[in-house]
Amino acid sequence: LQATGCGDLGATSPDGRCAIAWTRTDSAQKLDPPAGSQTITVLDLQRSTSKTLSVGFHPTQVVVDDASERAFVVNDNGVSVVTLGDVSEVSLLAHVSEDPLEDAGARDVSILPDGSLAIVRLENSTKLRIVDLSQEDGITAYDLGAPIADVDLSRDGKLVVAAVPGIHQVVLVPMPPAADAANFEHIQIPNEVTSSVALSDASELE
Repeated sequence: LQATGCGDLGATSPDGRCAIAWTRTDSAQKLDPPAGSQTITVLDLQRSTSKTLSVGFHPTQVVVDDASERAFVVNDNGVSVVTLGDVSEVSLLAHVSEDPLEDAGARDVSILPDGSLAIVRLENSTKLRIVDLSQEDGITAYDLGAPIADVDLSRDGKLVVAAVPGIHQVVLVPMPPAADAANFEHIQIPNEVTSSVALSDASELE
């Protein structure tokens, strides 16, 4: 599915059966009257049918799992889980914060390829949140010792790398993570301020 028009975005399931369209907006953008700020449209490309679903307010990202069974809609309210099938439906809203007043625009959310977990970084926060996407309230927070500037997820979903410039380190967080943040591997980068990090397709640290 190709994006059409200002703010209109699309995601396609790996098996090519479903496509999902939605409209992403910002505070300065005016919506057309028919456009919704909390809806997505699921297109069944095999049956040539479509269904509009109400998800959390202000969708910003849609990810379909590797099995093409579920879609995950990142929005201001959390992550809406959409079951894809003959009758697609929203099955769960997983909260990614315990603070209802938190600025959703300050979050960086990544979804594991199998759809089991979401990784949440909050600007200026020292805590990396791991969210169980099978629950409404499955948040576990890990304090990495200083504000987390950036995170990247390996292609296979087995490793998260977090840049923590305040302590001149990158932190390797296995997925699923160990129970204690003290067990995470810390790589010291002396005399450098590491504010961003990227993994290659082979999941080698760059």
